[in-house]
Amino acid sequence: MQIITSDMNLKTVWRSPIWPDSIYAPSLAILQSQTLSGRTASGADATRDIAFEKCLSETAEILALEDVLPEFDPITDGLAAHPDVTLAQHNAMLEALQRKAVLSWWRGNGLAKKIPANWLDDHQITSFVKKARTGATAFRDTQFWHLTSPLPCHCVVACSANRMGQDMILGFGTATQAQAAARLAATEVMLMELNLYTVMAARGGRDTSDQDRIEAKIREYAARRGALLPSIPADPADLNTSHGALSSTMPPHTLTDLTADPASRPVWLCKIDGMPSSKVAPPDHPFMAQ
Repeated sequence: MQIITSDMNLKTVWRSPIWPDSIYAPSLAILQSQTLSGRTASGADATRDIAFEKCLSETAEILALEDVLPEFDPITDGLAAHPDVTLAQHNAMLEALQRKAVLSWWRGNGLAKKIPANWLDDHQITSFVKKARTGATAFRDTQFWHLTSPLPCHCVVACSANRMGQDMILGFGTATQAQAAARLAATEVMLMELNLYTVMAARGGRDTSDQDRIEAKIREYAARRGALLPSIPADPADLNTSHGALSSTMPPHTLTDLTADPASRPVWLCKIDGMPSSKVAPPDHPFMAQ
């Protein structure tokens, strides 16, 4: 197992890193920083140490893409960085599987089943969200759906909304176990809620930046909620199924090493065969971050 530990070159490209306090999840550790190229790297998790590591990995991904951006499709491809080469490859494959599963569901070719509250309680998802939202000054309700898919993974959709069921935000998580996928989805949806800050400011006339893309996505979530997030319950037996190693279960795919600097952490790209390029025919998609 090859571990690369020198990340000094990653931190040097950060400009004004901040730990923003979310009014929706103030106990979730979130780190964000612009890179020298003007893109934003983010990391979020239960602790600052893990959030810091995630932000470093996203920084490595941004640096890697600066040289190969034309080859990367943010809507269909999987991209991941990690100090462990094997985990970087594994996470890239998971992200590619997530893109495939989510796009299929979003286009009406897959079914989402609501994860029962008692399963979320038993698998520490409820407590994770409750702890992250401790001290919140703005309420968000969070619910979870499990995507039915023939792919060798669990893909979970987390949906948060205000008390009126409005201003929906979606987060996605994919893993070989449903518990891990749900935790990733919970973390992502709380990170994506930061987009609501500028949206609310723009609505109130306090921000003049263009929020049309985010507002359009929020409207689209609301319009499709009934069809895409039904009340059909997920079967606990399906949720408790553990998938095997991706090395032997992945559909045909290509893994490419994009590591920008041998002294940095490994970055890998995964493309699943047959996925249509969004650059040729831009697909309808639910991803708020691109």
